[in-house]
Amino acid sequence: MIDGRATVGVGMAGFIGLLCVLTLIGVSYLDRTRLAGAGFALFLVSSLLVRSFGDIWLGLGWIGLFGGFWLARRKSVGPVFYAGAALLGFHLLAIPGSIIWGAGNWESTTAIVLWMAPSVMLLTTAVPVTFIWLIPVWFIHGTLIAYSAFANWHLSGDGIIVREAMPGGLSHNTNLAAGFLVVGIIYLLADRRLQWFAVPLLLVLPLTGSRWAALVCLCLVIVMALAGRINWRPVVVGACLLVMLLLAVWGYYPTSNYALSGFDSFASLLHPLSNGQVQARLAMPHLPSILPYGVAEHPGLHNVPLRIAVENGILAALVWLAITGWALWPRKGVKQAASEPNHGRRGDRGSTAVSGPSERFPVFWWMLLALALLSLLDYYTWMGHLGGFWWLLVGMRLHRYGKPSSFPDGTSLLTRAAPATPPTVPPR
Repeated sequence: MIDGRATVGVGMAGFIGLLCVLTLIGVSYLDRTRLAGAGFALFLVSSLLVRSFGDIWLGLGWIGLFGGFWLARRKSVGPVFYAGAALLGFHLLAIPGSIIWGAGNWESTTAIVLWMAPSVMLLTTAVPVTFIWLIPVWFIHGTLIAYSAFANWHLSGDGIIVREAMPGGLSHNTNLAAGFLVVGIIYLLADRRLQWFAVPLLLVLPLTGSRWAALVCLCLVIVMALAGRINWRPVVVGACLLVMLLLAVWGYYPTSNYALSGFDSFASLLHPLSNGQVQARLAMPHLPSILPYGVAEHPGLHNVPLRIAVENGILAALVWLAITGWALWPRKGVKQAASEPNHGRRGDRGSTAVSGPSERFPVFWWMLLALALLSLLDYYTWMGHLGGFWWLLVGMRLHRYGKPSSFPDGTSLLTRAAPATPPTVPPR
């Protein structure tokens, strides 16, 4: 039987191999925009893999982030960027604050600030292709979750199932693993060419045992389907397969013994969130104030605005709410990839070029909404593990991009269709 460390090792080896392949492809095949997206994707995945501040993945992610920022052609700053910089400034003030009037956790506070601060570069660039590079990573992540969920357990002599590892995939936490899956599910469902790839991720999500992530994903998928934003067919197929999976789990895993099993598993979905559990996640060591106190080592504070208010001051929490609310405010003028004719070129289905006004609720809006809802009872959406997604998605809204599978230069990664140009007319 393979233990959890072997599972993590296999995941890292697969990720490194995939990274080498993508690097070879990027050097010989892609332009600067595609390479910038690959660098940002490397940063996001490396942040997911980080276990400690001395982890090698942290340095590897910074290489991808700084490299992607240097390669990105379009950079801009404005009020939203300055608000984000002010938000990081409050975090920076928490370092001396933790020494002067806080609990003295200046080392942890400094580590968190250094981990989060570089993500502001994602806010200044608009590289929608970043999420294309994450598609194979989502599937590797889901495969590892599925394997760990069914392989790392044993049945004790008195009939109690004991889990030996948490099904966290590429991450070290099941809630974090579930949040990463939710972002991928929303992204894939919103693209008609990729929608069926979301079905296996929908089946894997319950295996993490994260009830809040499952509830957020379920609500968003239903609302998106009712709004006509996604197709009903993959949702119905995924729901049927999911019901079959849950029924199998219900009959195979004794829920009465789950409390003694020791680790989270998909059987936890059969136990609803209680009022006491929600209150425990919202518990705080002291009332928030204007003063930044630094990192609070407390089992509660799972609500992101509440954690920011307690650790970095009420003003910092208000800035985070203002930026998130601004990015989620529906408005017109979103740039979306629009199809153009191929002018008779064989094998070319037509290009996708960023053009005029589009939908008020593009895919990046839904992805950011998913992060905002997850932030109500989980704080990993703001910390370094998934915090990069918040900065990147706010940047997508800042630059008003709508369609995820196209590049600003008008080419498509899936079809490699070059930008359509009108046929030249010879002079008479």
